[in-house]
Amino acid sequence: MNNIIKKCALLLSTCAVILSLTACGSGSGTNGKTPAPADITTKIMQQVKLAETEEITADRLSRFYTVDSSSIDKMSLYVSTSLASADEVGVFVGKSSADTAKIQTAVEARITKREQDFNGYNSTEYAKVQKNVVEVRGNYVFFAVCADSAKAKTVFDSFFK
Repeated sequence: MNNIIKKCALLLSTCAVILSLTACGSGSGTNGKTPAPADITTKIMQQVKLAETEEITADRLSRFYTVDSSSIDKMSLYVSTSLASADEVGVFVGKSSADTAKIQTAVEARITKREQDFNGYNSTEYAKVQKNVVEVRGNYVFFAVCADSAKAKTVFDSFFK
């Protein structure tokens, strides 16, 4: 009886380790694909109408996001050039799963800030922020705030099929 319990415990422990290793892999959810963030944002901007935007590089990231750029392996971020527009699209790749979680938190904080900025000021832009999309795939963090965030997400998803 003790042998059966020990074997079951060993089997359950082995399964737990295998599942945790599989879930934490950097390719989790990416089908092993590693597209360049710039390729993703370029295609999104070709297929989704955005206000005029400018590229934000890592050295200017802290003006918009509360994340240390040393947590980011690669990124592509575009922000509206007009303070009256909420349009933003970005793809970040974290250096680790912990960094990816920090990036996701920073993106969500930015979206909350933008909701506050536009609530009661510009209802059209506020609606865009309300329909934002944030998605994490492996170490990729994608987000879009635009009139057609769902289409932007479809473009992002297409890079991992």
